[in-house]
Amino acid sequence: MHIPLKKIVLSDDRGTALEELRYGIDAALSGGVAIAPVSGTNADVSLPDSVSDDIAVVITTSGSTGRPKKTMLSRNSLRASAAGVRRALGGPGGWLLTLPPSYVAGFQVVARSVLFDSPVVCLDGSAGFTTGEFVDASRKLHASRRYVSVVPTQLRRMVADPAARDELSRFDAVLVGGARLDPATADQARPVATIRTTYGMTETCGGCVYDGIALDGVRMRIVGGEVHLGGPVLADGYLDDDRLTAAAFYEDSSGRWYRTADRGRFENGRLEIEGRLDDVINTGGVKVPPRAVDECIESCSGVEESLTFGIPDDEWGEAVVSYVCARPGSALDAERLRGVVRERLDRYSAPRSVLVSDDPPRLPNGKLDRMRIHEFFVRRKERC
Repeated sequence: MHIPLKKIVLSDDRGTALEELRYGIDAALSGGVAIAPVSGTNADVSLPDSVSDDIAVVITTSGSTGRPKKTMLSRNSLRASAAGVRRALGGPGGWLLTLPPSYVAGFQVVARSVLFDSPVVCLDGSAGFTTGEFVDASRKLHASRRYVSVVPTQLRRMVADPAARDELSRFDAVLVGGARLDPATADQARPVATIRTTYGMTETCGGCVYDGIALDGVRMRIVGGEVHLGGPVLADGYLDDDRLTAAAFYEDSSGRWYRTADRGRFENGRLEIEGRLDDVINTGGVKVPPRAVDECIESCSGVEESLTFGIPDDEWGEAVVSYVCARPGSALDAERLRGVVRERLDRYSAPRSVLVSDDPPRLPNGKLDRMRIHEFFVRRKERC
């Protein structure tokens, strides 16, 4: 059987969008209709009129690692995810919404508030994230337990602002996901806040592994170096794309699984993510793991975030390049950063090209726009 699929074009006003989404989620969880929340910039996305009657929501992935995919999440998977998060955090509570609700991390904040009838306060976000706005919104959240979900970029800015840092200490848990949390920021944040690093994706209803430990009901295993996730939080698949669904999801005697395309390992029973399977750079036959380069660069004073990858090179097959986000007021020298990598790792890992920026392109969910940055490096190389 099928039910209507209703597109919800979320208002640019975050408060209005919150109310629109709460109403839509309540209807979708009750059955009889499914929803597809989209931002105003994606209002023209093509969707069918109906979906299978067990689907509650269709969420489009951010596209940070490829083409955005319309992911179908059932009512049961949303409930399983919310219940697992509640147990992991020690109970329900009020939430501060700092992320776009059209993507899974922000959407799930609102979904939990609907499922457990808990308060949620949102940042305006129209001019991007600011620590001042975070402080103001946090002071409006009144609940016996308080939670917030952020990306590492937001956390870096919070710990650098005394007022925001003080406000972080008032939360029972600060969930950090969407990208790797660098050690320097983690070391600054943990003395003042209860930091919970999360791992997951749209296909798993968002974060389903907290501090390397799976939420209740979630299963993890490593197959050929790749992280596979299973359990009731899995998406039903991709809307109108059976081929892609079959490539990403599979079933065996132990149940249904999702291939994450992430490399990982278990360390003392905890899952550690080592990067994307396709991220390893082959430069002249030497394999360079980009995460090692990023960690080296991010250890340098004044660096907020680093993104390293390979671009086609006629001589070496691939050339190592790094895009470096500078902290406000920092004066970074690209050659010095290359030298640090060369000294700590090796000459093969030292980026052929380093671009330093204090205004990086980001997706609405706060992640660096990898595709735009990659395209920029390729075009710049072609002009040389």
